[in-house]
Amino acid sequence: MIPDKYICVYLLPLFGLPLCFRGRVPTRRTSPPGPRHFLHILLPSDGKPVSGAPEPEVVQLVKIEDTGIEKHVTVGNIAGDYVLVCNLDVNKPDKSLIRSCLSPQPQKNYLLFRENTKWRVAQDPLTLKFFQDFSVSYNNAENIALMLAKRESGEEYGVYWLQSWTARVR
Repeated sequence: MIPDKYICVYLLPLFGLPLCFRGRVPTRRTSPPGPRHFLHILLPSDGKPVSGAPEPEVVQLVKIEDTGIEKHVTVGNIAGDYVLVCNLDVNKPDKSLIRSCLSPQPQKNYLLFRENTKWRVAQDPLTLKFFQDFSVSYNNAENIALMLAKRESGEEYGVYWLQSWTARVR
């Protein structure tokens, strides 16, 4: 069961998502962006940055591959592409409280949460650990959570492990 203090966060819709890019976009990068990332988003009424913490990146679906055992999800933005993987077994009711091996929808914005990412909605900040507490955590790999930026009915969020990140060459 979801603790009372998170109910307002979990059920709260996120309205209006203007994207704001600021800073210089590097032309080459060999690893995912670090904590002080140059892509920022603003959710004027429902979300805001947490002081001293990196904000989630905004990404969109590039492609999905389903192997029958794992799902490989590629999402990206102007900086590069993430290849994320999840185990399809976590969608079974006996394995996890919430289905978290989800397929992002095309042409929709998702917030990408890494280990140190924080985004304040209502009282408490959303973090990767928050998503993992209600779904799954993958051992021996960097975990990533994706949450639909503009809340809609249906899929809530997904938790994956990072397989690779590739910079977009400009």
